[in-house]
Amino acid sequence: MKSLPIVGQAFAPHPPALLADTVTADGHRRYCTYPFRLFGIASDLVKPCTWLRQARGTSVLPVEEAGGDLMEVWRSEVFDNVRRSIADGEYHHCNLEFCPEYKGAQKYFFTAEELRDRFPAIHDFVIGKDANFRGGPEIVNLSHDTECNLSCPSCNRLELPKLNHTQLRGFAETLPQLGGELEYIFIAGMGDPFASQHYFQWLRTVDLARFPKLKEIILNTNGILWNAETWRAIPEATRQKIGTAVVSIDGASRRTYEENRYPAHWEALLANLPFIASLRERGEIKRLRAYFVYQWNNYHELPAMVALCRAHQFDAVFFARIAKWTGISQWMHDSQDVAHPQHSAHQDFLRVAAATAQLSDDQLEVVVMR
Repeated sequence: MKSLPIVGQAFAPHPPALLADTVTADGHRRYCTYPFRLFGIASDLVKPCTWLRQARGTSVLPVEEAGGDLMEVWRSEVFDNVRRSIADGEYHHCNLEFCPEYKGAQKYFFTAEELRDRFPAIHDFVIGKDANFRGGPEIVNLSHDTECNLSCPSCNRLELPKLNHTQLRGFAETLPQLGGELEYIFIAGMGDPFASQHYFQWLRTVDLARFPKLKEIILNTNGILWNAETWRAIPEATRQKIGTAVVSIDGASRRTYEENRYPAHWEALLANLPFIASLRERGEIKRLRAYFVYQWNNYHELPAMVALCRAHQFDAVFFARIAKWTGISQWMHDSQDVAHPQHSAHQDFLRVAAATAQLSDDQLEVVVMR
């Protein structure tokens, strides 16, 4: 089972060393399940994963070509093409170097034997029993509205198309097409659910009956506008579905936080964290995670970020490598990317990262992206 040829943009095969973790020690392939479970909706593209080497018409579809039937997109040759590259062990369309799942805890990589009971449709596809993937999407990552109250150097939202009200409403109206299968709604992969009028309106008005299998809404926010007033504006039934919340915090001091989260103020974050912690303490939020993009000006604060999380009821903190997004110059990215072996601070970063990873325990899961 081989992938379709790359159209429009050629990518080099991954080096064997990068693919090492896709095979077990005894030679069994390990399959990432995300492109079999996730439907990503951005303002420019729809895609079966958010961490792809993007080739339009081969691994991703431009929004204007996707049409109005999301399930047709889900079962498209483009989406299956990404899945086939995983089934054949090449991971050709995957951006493995920067993938937080592959370079993180790898919780959703499984052998064919492990897939048999947990994800039978994925199992049947990767072993070649099914020529086309017959499973449905479990997770939708909503990233189609780029509106946010912050402009962070690790984010390229200003380089992406800004959809108008009619286009945004169109996505909201077509989302229930996936509702029969969806178990998780992630809001938002781009923009902020409290800063975006579109996302916030969706949270206040969503008809949960149209998503009969929905287990959880995962809230992803910078936390600056998340307070008692905005929380109570969301209907109680919807709040009860918000099981996991992710707060992005790219600094553990005023200087680095305000450099990386412009124009946020450190004191504004600290003022909201006790309220957010109270939601976790009372069980209104079942899991509270922090997301910290490490870079040249903040990697030394990884241990301090762990301490901040412990003080505010967080269950987990994930330290992510800064990504090279469209619109960010190569020079700018390279100057910040301390995970790159040629960066002048790389060895010191490795020391700090190793020490930070050792801080993980039963109360706080600490994962540092490799």
